[in-house]
Amino acid sequence: MSEVKKIATREGYGNALVEIGKENPNLVVLDADLAEATKTGMFKKAFPDRFIDCGIAECNMAGVAAGLSLTGKIPFMSSFAMFAAGRAFEQVRNSIGYRHLNVKIGATHAGITVGEDGASHQCNEDIALMRTIPGMVVMCPADDVEARAAVRAAIEHEGPVYIRFGRAAVPVINDKPDYKFEIGKGTIVKEGTDVTIVATGICVDSALGAAAKLEEELIVRPTSETIIWNTYKNWIHSYRDLPILCNQWANVMRWEMRTRLFLRTAEFLWQEGHTAHATKEEALEETVKMLNVYADFAENVMAVPVLKGVKTANERFAGALETFCIEALMQDGKALQAGTSHFLGQNFAKAFDVTFMNKENKQELVWATSWGVSTRLMGALIMAHSDNNGLVLPPKLAPTQVVIVPIYKGEEQLAAARAKMNEIADALKAKGVRVKVDDRDNVRAGFKFAEYELKGVPVRLALGQRDLANGTIELARRDTLTKETVSQEGLIDYIVNLLDEQQKNIFQKALDYRNSMITKVDTWEEFVEVLNNKGGFISAHWDGTPETEQAIKEATKATIRCIPLDVEPEEGKCIFTGKPSPYRVLFAKSY
Repeated sequence: MSEVKKIATREGYGNALVEIGKENPNLVVLDADLAEATKTGMFKKAFPDRFIDCGIAECNMAGVAAGLSLTGKIPFMSSFAMFAAGRAFEQVRNSIGYRHLNVKIGATHAGITVGEDGASHQCNEDIALMRTIPGMVVMCPADDVEARAAVRAAIEHEGPVYIRFGRAAVPVINDKPDYKFEIGKGTIVKEGTDVTIVATGICVDSALGAAAKLEEELIVRPTSETIIWNTYKNWIHSYRDLPILCNQWANVMRWEMRTRLFLRTAEFLWQEGHTAHATKEEALEETVKMLNVYADFAENVMAVPVLKGVKTANERFAGALETFCIEALMQDGKALQAGTSHFLGQNFAKAFDVTFMNKENKQELVWATSWGVSTRLMGALIMAHSDNNGLVLPPKLAPTQVVIVPIYKGEEQLAAARAKMNEIADALKAKGVRVKVDDRDNVRAGFKFAEYELKGVPVRLALGQRDLANGTIELARRDTLTKETVSQEGLIDYIVNLLDEQQKNIFQKALDYRNSMITKVDTWEEFVEVLNNKGGFISAHWDGTPETEQAIKEATKATIRCIPLDVEPEEGKCIFTGKPSPYRVLFAKSY
């Protein structure tokens, strides 16, 4: 390719009209009072007697062009794509398209680009509109060279043609000696092997930019197990090196066909641990310990009740002997795996040849665990507690636990309120409360109330002039959306206790809901009914085979979320096969 130069395809259109006008006396150009912008003004200057300004009347212009074509002329009618294809569509379709008249439409400012005309004068739907007209040839050149070639090809073609040109200057990419333009055929601009990018018009330049980026080497990190166990192989030699733990926060990439904010994303932040132990017992103890750590955090900090259990073989982490999990229930009745802890046995040690010298001076494979939670917990927090007014945050997690908003008129009242608010804030901070004084004077108090309700601040205090006089303050709770007027005396201790009460209340509300959504069923009909109409966890018998589990999943999209750790022995029959079952498991639809 020669030195890159940028020329708008509308410029190529104007120049081509002039070139062909010298060769073909039958070429006539019509415009809708936009000759300067469409570049048909070049033709007007060269051939004023063959140029017709139809005014801002694209419909009329289409009719004039149709009539001229019947006299043996080759009319080129021009306007912005928005008007040529949109405003004059009926005339183009009925008077030109259906009658297959030899009219050419040169539409500029096609495709949305940044410019003086704005989106109101630029469109993308013109291609779709013109493609609906039988016999209409639609062309969309990518650069100046192709624009000129397309105009010439349109002249040579017998029948209606629509060519869209862009406003913005784009690089010339087709300035090659062997370039050949053919109606109905695309061209390969850049060879590749892994990805096919199809583009047309002004988008070709952007597509080439994307192709250039794809050529850059991108290394996505391997799974953590690959990194960790390749490292452990160098670190672990003796029982004296064990146990060993690596904990990390890492960005993880994963293919997700359908992403969902926080819950299923292509990239997410992952807290994970990887441990190596000398004995099986030690590794199992670590696995269960971390499960309990996650459960404790979920319930006592996030206020999200969870069920602890083990995964079935189908749902187990690949390479694990056992996968322990905590399962939460969202307000829409779907389950969410909130955290996992895996007992890996010696599988990864075998794969990476990680051995150690035990106390008896014998080589032995190490025992392993891994465990983790991710930014999915944010999704759990939101979907377990929040309402239509915004977030509901448990006080232990809320970045701001208390916000104080003044109600005032004038700077003098604001100053008086500010002094009292700062006094209250200092006292709360001394008790370990995270508090914010919002004394902004550029937004109204009502706006602040709505903002902090949306953000889920547990306690909102409003201090007005009457409160200052009476020694009171308005207190609003986010968890119950209730308000009360309380005395400033004893306020600090009241708020501290209230935050504890809110924490418990939010948890209890979620727990009550979760418990109400655990349903025992004994038949397949009951299972389907509850799954489709109620949702939540379904406690049912299962025959213990992966085949049955997969069949139920394929039939209902429900999976076995876990076998509860506290499951009680109970003889029964599998809801799907009728075969014997020793206990119930928990099914649910999930994220």
